[in-house]
Amino acid sequence: MKKGLFYHQTNSKTCALLASLGMLWVLLFLPSLSSAMTLVNGQPANLESYLNKNKWTVVKVWANECHACRASMPHVNDFAKIANQHNAQVLGLSIDGPEMLKEDQAFVKKYGLIFPNLVASIVEVEALIHKHAPQAPLATPTMMMFAPNGEFTGIIVGSGGVTKQELIRYFEENKAHAA
Repeated sequence: MKKGLFYHQTNSKTCALLASLGMLWVLLFLPSLSSAMTLVNGQPANLESYLNKNKWTVVKVWANECHACRASMPHVNDFAKIANQHNAQVLGLSIDGPEMLKEDQAFVKKYGLIFPNLVASIVEVEALIHKHAPQAPLATPTMMMFAPNGEFTGIIVGSGGVTKQELIRYFEENKAHAA
């Protein structure tokens, strides 16, 4: 099992510093923020309701202005079409926040995404990533993997190039963890 898998495509010290400063802001101000996570249709939702459903869960973190996110969505959508064959599900998570809900709806429509997509503030998503992978910076695109029991199993930061075949291989290699 490749627990806590971490890839990061850049070694930029500036990115690391910005991520650290951002996390400091999150830790200072998150307790006063209320969760405003919704589905892309505006209905209230939360990530936890999708986890621990006896299926692997791929959470694709994206932003509608992210070029790598746009380029990777066809691969993620292709995997979503066959996810049930691998005891998996896909969930999108936009960092654009509620103020860009209409843009996110247009993004989902443009790319014909067949999987549920949540919208949250960048602060909420950064806190979520930090909770499961403290060393990981917030970047888009990112993929977070959760086992069928809801346990976090890995993260790929800067996952623009992850293909359907690579996702299939991940689940095949980690089948034993699901048992």
